[in-house]
Amino acid sequence: MRLIIFSFLALCISFTSFIFGEINLPQGLTIEHEVESNEIVKGSFPITNKGEKQLRVKISLADYSFSCDGSNYFDPPGSKPRSNANWLNLSNEFFVEIPPKENINIDYELRVPKDKNLEGSYWSMLLIEPQKELSKEPEDDNTLSINTVIRYGIQMVTNVKNSGEESIEILSNRTDKTNYIVDVKNNGSLFLRPKMVIELFSQNGEQVAKVEGGQFRIFPDTSVRYSAPLEALPKGHYKSLVLFDYGEDSMFGFEDDIIID
Repeated sequence: MRLIIFSFLALCISFTSFIFGEINLPQGLTIEHEVESNEIVKGSFPITNKGEKQLRVKISLADYSFSCDGSNYFDPPGSKPRSNANWLNLSNEFFVEIPPKENINIDYELRVPKDKNLEGSYWSMLLIEPQKELSKEPEDDNTLSINTVIRYGIQMVTNVKNSGEESIEILSNRTDKTNYIVDVKNNGSLFLRPKMVIELFSQNGEQVAKVEGGQFRIFPDTSVRYSAPLEALPKGHYKSLVLFDYGEDSMFGFEDDIIID
């Protein structure tokens, strides 16, 4: 039996200029706009074909969310309460052809609804998927052929000016052998970028270390997992102040006892 399996789907999500294989997305994988009710915003983003052959690219829209357990969800565009997919003038799915060593610009238009109740952040995702020719079926009936499909996700974020609420919830916090782990949920209506920093103190109150646990973007009603390394610290019992810095003088924190065995 001849069998071809598409077995691997990688969604590459980042926030800086991204290059992989034949595709280059020099504008990065997040496009963010500050908007007002009834406003029209026009923009574009480039896609570069670094390869030697003409490249066909599929572009589609989806609503995107994620959870601290590592789950990612891609729902039909416009199905989520905070989706802006229907604000975009792009089709839910279309194709473009890019000549070798050249780039094209994808123009878009955001039409913000006339709605005085709009507040906070709205978002969706553009999925960029290079189309490759399938290899011919193997002559050997018992051969298993695996093709890899790679998609790139561009997050389209709109923040309604002078509106929204910042609120995060600590879902859980714990220490494993080498890390202090905190699961955080965004319960507000604004797209946040909290940076986690832990200040550790001895039992007599002297600060002995300061470790960072990363900085992540969290959309409303989504959650992420922070992890701060502890392997460089001596064994002992520490008092700690765990801080989440949103920037612009916004900060949240809590105290905890950390025991390193």
